[in-house]
Amino acid sequence: MHALAGRYLEKENAPTGRVHNQWKNFTGELSPLDIYKYLKARFGEPNGVSMIMKNPTVDNLIHWHYTIDGDELEINFWGHSSGLEISVWGNGSINSAEDRTAFVAAIKADFGKYGAEMGNVHKQLEKWKLFLNPFVRLHQSIHLMLEELESIDITEPTFSKEVDPDNESYFDDLRNWTKNVTKAAALGTTIRMLFPVMAEAFVNLVIFIFRRSELKDDGRLYDGLIRQAIDVRVKSLNMICDGFNGPISGDDERFKDFHNLMNGRNDFLHGNVNPAKLEVEDLYFDQKNIPLYKSDNGVIKKMFGHHQKGVTLDEVRSDERVINGFMEMVLEKLEQENFEEFIGLMGERFPAINEKTKKIEIKLPNNYVEGIAIPGKDVEVNPDFQRFVSAEGYIQLYYPASWKYHPVEGRHIFSPYAANEGKQISVIIMPIELVDMKDKIAGLERREKKTIQSSEWYILPAKKR
Repeated sequence: MHALAGRYLEKENAPTGRVHNQWKNFTGELSPLDIYKYLKARFGEPNGVSMIMKNPTVDNLIHWHYTIDGDELEINFWGHSSGLEISVWGNGSINSAEDRTAFVAAIKADFGKYGAEMGNVHKQLEKWKLFLNPFVRLHQSIHLMLEELESIDITEPTFSKEVDPDNESYFDDLRNWTKNVTKAAALGTTIRMLFPVMAEAFVNLVIFIFRRSELKDDGRLYDGLIRQAIDVRVKSLNMICDGFNGPISGDDERFKDFHNLMNGRNDFLHGNVNPAKLEVEDLYFDQKNIPLYKSDNGVIKKMFGHHQKGVTLDEVRSDERVINGFMEMVLEKLEQENFEEFIGLMGERFPAINEKTKKIEIKLPNNYVEGIAIPGKDVEVNPDFQRFVSAEGYIQLYYPASWKYHPVEGRHIFSPYAANEGKQISVIIMPIELVDMKDKIAGLERREKKTIQSSEWYILPAKKR
């Protein structure tokens, strides 16, 4: 082993002073992938006590945990959702930033010694690529803007001398109304521009998930398909994708409404000027500079009253109904199994694609949770201990039924190896003692056995010192 790494991992000529140091890998000094490959190559599967509570899914606060026990030192590596966390506890531990830098450098230097083994571990890993789902981002953006649009009061203010002889409140209301109308028009315009984009993102997501193997293998062919007109892509879904039970009919009213909406998007996206579509009122002039209006309600109300032309809440809601009807029409053509698969992926912010098989799955949990391990031996200090406390108030020790137990200087060590094998992979319990240790340890048949996640575990009642 590299001499500097040995100083910390084997404690040769270690400095004295029993302390505890724990830190997050905020600066990225260690790659979680590299340190995991190193630890697995050197020590086998994760052996930390946190693995007892791990769910057989990615929905965990702690995904992996290694505990390495030296003569005078205990080192822990936690793979949290919030990142890598490291703990060094014992005589001559990490006492300064310089010590921590040397510790990390020592581990990195030791990678070379286990390069082949780390390479073998890497070959066993599945590589997935997370990617942003544009449909989800567009859908959420539209939803938030639509909520805001609905909350804006665009009620036109009313002039009344009887209520306000000085008209001060009326002009305040008029100023606020113009601001609200301007904001509502901006939101309505943005939403109506984004609805066709969201619909196209929906179609492209369907194609990407269910595209046939020849399209997965030929990127140029796939790119050419995505550039085709949207109506052609929709009508071709059953030919270019797996999982459809029939073609999309162009005679379906939902398709016709969708096609009309998509045709009209160019007016928004290209800012087309068409007086026939955008006219708001007739205006007459005498002597070229005397404006005459047919109705009499003030120029401010005339202009701002028409500011939402083509982008009102009702028109936005109409587009929403068209898009929802279109998506329902497409989903109806999916086989049940494919329908269920797509519904899950449709709402996933960051789905993942397997680099080798091209399979697309949800690899992240629905809820993102982060946390930091806080040492503490009391339930009040660290509520996580409550999970291990029995009804009688004893702490329950769980360890695999295949593991061996041997005490060393008051510590309780549980390991997959016998004590004389000298292999450094174990779980060490220090601040508690076993209840009825002689009976519980000596008699295998007296220990309670429990099946957790298809594995057998022994349970030993214990109490705090």
